[in-house]
Amino acid sequence: MNIINERIMAHKEKLISEGIDEKHILGIFLYGSQNYQCDLEGSDIDTKAIYVPSKEEAIFDQLRIKEYKLPNGEHCELMDVRHFVDNLKKQNINFVEILYTDYYWLNPVYDVAWINRFLKHRDLISHYDMRRCVSSICGQAKHTLSQNPYNGKKVGNSLRLMYFLSHYTEGEPYEKCLIPNETTRNVVKHMKSQDVLDSRTTADDFTNYFYFWEPIMLNKVDKIQKEEYKDVQEILDKNFRDAIMFLIEIYSFLSAIEE
Repeated sequence: MNIINERIMAHKEKLISEGIDEKHILGIFLYGSQNYQCDLEGSDIDTKAIYVPSKEEAIFDQLRIKEYKLPNGEHCELMDVRHFVDNLKKQNINFVEILYTDYYWLNPVYDVAWINRFLKHRDLISHYDMRRCVSSICGQAKHTLSQNPYNGKKVGNSLRLMYFLSHYTEGEPYEKCLIPNETTRNVVKHMKSQDVLDSRTTADDFTNYFYFWEPIMLNKVDKIQKEEYKDVQEILDKNFRDAIMFLIEIYSFLSAIEE
């Protein structure tokens, strides 16, 4: 078992120690720089854990969303599967990317549902709303750069997002868009290794890129959406509803067995 999977199992134990029954956990998935091959030595290993609610929780309770911090500073974000699906529809890259990660723990009682309802449709899911994807990433990048244009990590991550958009808007597979080419990865890592950059010029150039190219990229993805993913939302909305109901039924069955 590699260090990433070891840490994922530690995240699982953290959730259980906090009173989360394993039956509720669909899986725990890595998100962040390791998925893009842009991690540095010592980079945090952060995860998202998907929570399957009981029928009573689904009807009466608020969505369970909570971030747990481990002693070494790593984070595990526990979220209701309905919250996860909402963010897939919003095309939030930090959520969509876990459909493509190689690092995860998957609860065996939910593996068939995860594979058939999510992984099997990940190409459609990652193109649920291409316009929203572009706008979301441009907004994220512009906000990040405005926070601190001298921060190497923020500027480096913005370069990674530029790479993603330049390929996503050309209709390339999402999985390939996530991982920059070697030259870009090296530049991203170099920037991230510097706590403070010498100049904000690069940040300003990147900001101008997102402002200037956003409308052009939106026009490009509108065409791709219309030609290749026209009915994807109708297909996936039904799939998502069925998936959530099926997961809740599995949890209910497991609970009934224990009683």
